Amino acid sequence: HGIYSKDKLNEEVRLNSALLEKGFDSIDEVEKSIFPKDTQKTLTSEINEYEKAWTNIQAQKGILLKRLDSRSITDEDWNRISSAFQQTEAFREECVSRCEVAKSRLNYLKSKHEKWMELNSKSTELTKEYGLLDTIGRLLRADRGKDNSFIDYIAEERLAYVVAKASETLGAISGYKYALELDTDAGFIIRDNANGGVHRMVTSLSGGETFLTSLSLALALSEQIQLKGQSPLEFFFLDEGFGTLDAGLLDTVVDSLERLSSKERVIGLISHVPELKGRMARRLIVEPPSMQGDGSKVRIEKA
Repeated sequence: HGIYSKDKLNEEVRLNSALLEKGFDSIDEVEKSIFPKDTQKTLTSEINEYEKAWTNIQAQKGILLKRLDSRSITDEDWNRISSAFQQTEAFREECVSRCEVAKSRLNYLKSKHEKWMELNSKSTELTKEYGLLDTIGRLLRADRGKDNSFIDYIAEERLAYVVAKASETLGAISGYKYALELDTDAGFIIRDNANGGVHRMVTSLSGGETFLTSLSLALALSEQIQLKGQSPLEFFFLDEGFGTLDAGLLDTVVDSLERLSSKERVIGLISHVPELKGRMARRLIVEPPSMQGDGSKVRIEKA
């Protein structure tokens, strides 16, 4: 019993010493300081997490120390690097801000460019149309001495038609010996079919040949005017020119004129050639004034 009491006393002394060492005054204070089991579990879990984190940090520290390989950095170097990093970070933020502004500006310019492309396309189309209209307008205005291409073209087309009709008439009254054509400068030229179809200048024609050509052109032109005019040309008069024709050619011309006459057109001949008088079915005779003072007299004769 004495040994037990001594051991108990020793344990109490050790317990009190341990309590004082841990900051407790009594066992009651210790018991009051014990956390509930739920709190203990929570704290135990937090401690375990802390220990894991600490172990992980220690492992990373070991890796970094191994990479440093006994190298070190001074506080001055660290501050300099930190300052450079902060400046770089600030510059990065500035660049990001400027980039956003540039993007906004780019989108604005893209929309403007698309609008410009659309307007430019319309402008190009309208410019082409204006150019065509201006060209047509200048051609149709036909100012004297310039820009007469369209008018010249129409005139050449009508002239080619008149020459074609005149060539038909010339062929008929000349026994198809001659044909009338246009040269490259829209001038008249004769095709001499009797001599292998060679081309001759109109100035090389004789007086009778010139008369036949002129007559053919006059008849073709009168027909063209009658077709395009508002009022019909019912009469066509030929004044002289028959004196240059020989008897055979004169008969040919008169026969051709008789065939060319129709209900729509009457051809009259004004001439002093006696041979023509007997060929005309109706004649309008004009007698000059007499020496006695009588005026001109007009009378109609029928064959």
